[in-house]
Amino acid sequence: MKQIRSWIFAGLVAFVAVVLAPGDIQAQALQKVRIAIPTINVLTRPWYIAKDKGFYAAEGLDPEFIYVQGTLQPPALVNGEIDFAGSGDTGVRAAANGVPIKLVFAMTHRPDFMLVVKPEIKSGKELRAKKIAVSSIGSLTAVGAKAAAGALGLNPDTDIFLLAMGEQTNRFAALQAGSADGMIVDPGLALAAQKKGFHILSRVGEQLELIQVGLAMSNQKLKSHLDLARRFLKGSVRGLVDVQKNPEEMIQAVMKLRKLNREDATAVYKMELNSFTTDGTPSRKSVESAIQIALQGRPGPKPTYEDLVDLTPLKQAHKELGITGNY
Repeated sequence: MKQIRSWIFAGLVAFVAVVLAPGDIQAQALQKVRIAIPTINVLTRPWYIAKDKGFYAAEGLDPEFIYVQGTLQPPALVNGEIDFAGSGDTGVRAAANGVPIKLVFAMTHRPDFMLVVKPEIKSGKELRAKKIAVSSIGSLTAVGAKAAAGALGLNPDTDIFLLAMGEQTNRFAALQAGSADGMIVDPGLALAAQKKGFHILSRVGEQLELIQVGLAMSNQKLKSHLDLARRFLKGSVRGLVDVQKNPEEMIQAVMKLRKLNREDATAVYKMELNSFTTDGTPSRKSVESAIQIALQGRPGPKPTYEDLVDLTPLKQAHKELGITGNY
């Protein structure tokens, strides 16, 4: 009788092990990946949606998205503190200046920024000598502020003053408090600000074809971990394609992130579609614009698209997904 009970107990242990072990083993087997993002906005949502839908887990990856100011991402890549840098523009500009990193993926080819100002500012002339809140000096938001000022007939280097305020919510707080006269933000926050009486003066993406959100890797990491790059880009491409085909998750994210109703969130989603790439391939123009900004006024030959972009892992991911990339 004791022997029968022992067999039954052993069988139950084996059954529990079979039922529970796969999940535990899978959780243990997922490889941690650290991705730096410069801000929490709508254009970074495809990465989160891809994680929530299991696209990265299917590749054996468990991504961790951490906030790192854009200008700090290139050195963090080189030092091995992060695996991927999500500030695509900053990565390209750093690479153009000799930092050993490569762009491997582009979420966007146009910035989604809008210049939002105080209600009394209705023209470029009234913007002269005013303070514009951006994420940081030298960031893409700063580039966007200058592009908007130039399009409004101002001298972007002398006619406006930039305030480094970090996150978008901080910029909005500065505008509301009166310490800033304008801010560069995404459409979701721009629309929310408009409902509070502020004025959208310029849509920056109409002036610039310039990468905003993308992925860069250090040359060393890309060489030694090409398979990691392929797997992460595969999950990222799936997320990017998914949000363009199935808008519901993005609309819900906009509603939650910017506290908008469904109608306004849908309008924001449609505006954001103009910024996304179709399959993660960096457009030549968006990269060349970043190079030009990085090396403006500097004599001598400039690096090319091929010098700063490595499409090897993206092409591998596309092949596995049956996608013909826009190379």
